[in-house]
Amino acid sequence: MSAKNLRIATWNIASNRNYDAVAARIAELDIDICALQEVALDPAVDLPVLFGRGQRDASGYGWHFAPALVPAEVYHGTGQYFGLAIASRIPLSRTAAFQLGPPGTGAVAHVENEPRIMQVAALPLQRPVFIGKYPSRHRRDWELSAMRRSQAGKIAACCGRWQRRGP
Repeated sequence: MSAKNLRIATWNIASNRNYDAVAARIAELDIDICALQEVALDPAVDLPVLFGRGQRDASGYGWHFAPALVPAEVYHGTGQYFGLAIASRIPLSRTAAFQLGPPGTGAVAHVENEPRIMQVAALPLQRPVFIGKYPSRHRRDWELSAMRRSQAGKIAACCGRWQRRGP
C-alpha cells in the first residue's frame, strides 16, 4: 500500500445487484475499502460477476460477503442470501463475521427476530487496523429493543477482546 491516505466508506446499496455500477461508483470516488449493507446475493448469478468471470466484471475490488439471512429467511426462497459485504482494492489479511443474534427463526417479521451480524476486516499494515460494519437501523424505539441491546453488548465484548491484545 502506498503512503496515500486510506479512504474508507460505508454504503447501504438497498439490494442493488448491479455490482459493476456499485464498483464503478466506489472507484470513481477513489475509495479503497467500502463496507456495504443490504447486499442481496444469488450465488449462481452473482459470484461469477464478483470474481470477474461473468458478462459483467466487478473484479476491480475484492468482494468479501457475509450472509446474515439465508434464502429461507428472505426473498421467499428465491435462492438469494442477504447480508454485508466489504469491497476492497487493497488485499485484506482476513475477514470475519460475528453472529449477533437472534438465531435464524424462519421468515423475518419483526426487528426482534431479524438476525444481525458484524463483519470485520483486517488490513495488512504494520499496526493492526480493523474495519467493522454492523447495520443498526436508526429507530426511536431502538433503546427499547432487548435484542438490539444484546447485539450492542456482543459488539462491545468483541472490541474489548481486541483492545486487550494491544495496539
